[in-house]
Order: sequence, then structure tokens, then C-alpha cells
Amino acid sequence: MTDPAAPTIREGFDVLLRDVLGEHYQPPARQDRTLVFPLDRVRSIAELAVAAREHALGPGETNARPRLWWIKGDGTFLMSNGITATPNTRDTRGSWHHIVYADGWGPGTDPSTVLGSEDLHETLD
Repeated sequence: MTDPAAPTIREGFDVLLRDVLGEHYQPPARQDRTLVFPLDRVRSIAELAVAAREHALGPGETNARPRLWWIKGDGTFLMSNGITATPNTRDTRGSWHHIVYADGWGPGTDPSTVLGSEDLHETLD
């Protein structure tokens, strides 16, 4: 049985961040949004990342290996970092081979209105 008075892992991490970043650190507001990505398309771009002979590096990365990137800017999407010989090709549905948009968050949408105001690039190993 867990102790209800014990801090959660998240609360413990926030305490650690305050210790490291200073007493004025405030954890980000909890987000209540769920992004949904079509599993078949995510699997396809993950396979592309694994099969590629070369991999792009994202911000702050020093080790090139298969990864997916979550990017928020013009829409929000997952992207393979696998470098292919034909990066600008599209599949039979007109979608980019290396990108899958979240449902409802395709090109021309502005996710900053509900997902935070800054562009985002997160690495998913």
C-alpha cells in the first residue's frame, strides 16, 4: 500500500529541479491535451528511422542513431531522423514519407494556442 502523504515521482522531480534551478523555479502548468497519431504511420516512420544508414542530429544531440522527433510549429508532428536518398517524396496519399501529423494538427494549424506558445523539438529515442 502506498502512503498518500508521500510525494509523487513528479512532485519529487519538481523538488529536485527547485534545488538545481533555484528557489524561484516553478514547474510548468499541467497540460490536459492528448495528441493522437495514426499508429500505422508512426510505425512506418519508425521503421524508416531504423532502416536508414544515416541519421540527422537534432538540437543538442551528439550521437547519430535512429530516433523520432516530436516537432511543434506549423502543426505538430512526429518525424523520422533517418536520412534517405529521396527525402522529398510523398506516399500514395500525398503524405511525406518521414512525417506523421497528429490528428487535427496538420499543416496550417497553430498548436501554440493550446500546446504552449513556443515552437518545440523533442527527441524520442
